[in-house]
Amino acid sequence: MDSKLLHNFIEIVESGNMTAASHKLFIAQPALSNQLKRLEQELGVQLLERTSRSQRLTDAGQLFYQRAKDILAMESLAVKEARDCKLGERGMLRLGLTPSTAITLFDGILTRFSQRWPQVSYQLFEMNSGKLLQLLETGVVDIAVVRTPCQFSAGMEPRIISGEQMVAAFRPDCFSFGGEGRLPLADLAEKPLLTIQRYENLITGTFSQIGLIPEIKCVNIQIAVTLKLAQSGLGVAIVPLSSLAVCDDPLEYRIIDEPAFATNRALVTMRGRSPSAVCRHFLELCAESFPAVSAELVPQ
Repeated sequence: MDSKLLHNFIEIVESGNMTAASHKLFIAQPALSNQLKRLEQELGVQLLERTSRSQRLTDAGQLFYQRAKDILAMESLAVKEARDCKLGERGMLRLGLTPSTAITLFDGILTRFSQRWPQVSYQLFEMNSGKLLQLLETGVVDIAVVRTPCQFSAGMEPRIISGEQMVAAFRPDCFSFGGEGRLPLADLAEKPLLTIQRYENLITGTFSQIGLIPEIKCVNIQIAVTLKLAQSGLGVAIVPLSSLAVCDDPLEYRIIDEPAFATNRALVTMRGRSPSAVCRHFLELCAESFPAVSAELVPQ
């Protein structure tokens, strides 16, 4: 059914008579009367009872009037939502985050993005970096925020968004270290270490370069679990500094004095995959929030 007919019918009803409606719509009265007749013929019911002096909605006309208003309101909303989606004011952001990044709401960026684009909804996937990159490749997520080191395929476009040194986090009543400031790597040689799988090779490889073998007490897949173990006193957690924000019970920490003990986060998209307007807005906010975002990181 032509929405113009619905619009004109509503105007006839709300204007109170055909003459007033024709003036508002800039349509000749005979043509407007013919539109009403055509609408009634199409529906097979009488909508208006008209006399030379008045008009009155029939029961069917009253119901149709209400539904016609609903239909036009929905049509207007659908058009607005489609335009908003094109502009990135509405839509879905499918974002992959590592668990520690998710807990901090990606350093508050998700909060700022929600304030700027309040009608955007989210699907968040909280997994380790390897699984997030798989979801990105298969199109389940649009953007993945991962921690290095990890393996990027040739089809991925990763950009470094921040870098930080690793720290040794511990309960001071269970472990102690001499001196102040940065912690020499050798001071960790005889301590039970806790870390996640992604950092295990980094730790063993770096220790071997100075002729030491680390005592890795526990390896798991989530930084939050590693920190819980450190809070229990099981060992010293080797984690990125920013991950300490997830601790319920704060741990003491020392930055490890070893350049190789560093981790970066990378914002990863797929080459050749056209991002939605919502994704573009999110990437722009990341660029604002991390002005030192590097150029493309060469895939490993």
